[in-house]
Amino acid sequence: MKTSRFQKIGLLGALAVVISLAGISAAASAGQRSPSAIGGSIFRVITKSSAAYLSTTSMSYTVLQSVNFNVPNNVVGIAQFQATDECTGPEGETGGWCLVQLTIDGQSMNPVTPDRVLDTEDGTPAIPEREAHELDGSFSVGPGLHTVQVLWRVGTPGMTFVVDDYHLTLLLARG
Repeated sequence: MKTSRFQKIGLLGALAVVISLAGISAAASAGQRSPSAIGGSIFRVITKSSAAYLSTTSMSYTVLQSVNFNVPNNVVGIAQFQATDECTGPEGETGGWCLVQLTIDGQSMNPVTPDRVLDTEDGTPAIPEREAHELDGSFSVGPGLHTVQVLWRVGTPGMTFVVDDYHLTLLLARG
């Protein structure tokens, strides 16, 4: 029986998925985060929303939202954070950042970076620009209780970071 090129590609793709899942499962059971993750079907969706008007001028990260979940097995997850926000600073100053960090059990989600910019200051606080923005993060964890947090802060003194509405979605798949 002759194997077509598409069948060979499909078999190689399936093999790559199996190898990736084995590596992710081993990393998750060892308590390590994987820089890339492939999971199975989504088995749980968790959402948290707020329509409250919130603001911060903090230069240090503070908790905007926190979600706990318990899983019996290894899990691969995606966190999606959407917010309507405005990022303002002193008149005429531009380039300031309003930052968000997505964490799992106190560690940055992938992509691992200490600061992710959600919005920037445009230098016109008299005309605030409320816009919708989104950040995503991925993670893999082993069995047990886990905490996802959305942290936020300003990047420059004198700035204000306002979030008027936000929505956090966690998609959990078997790892």
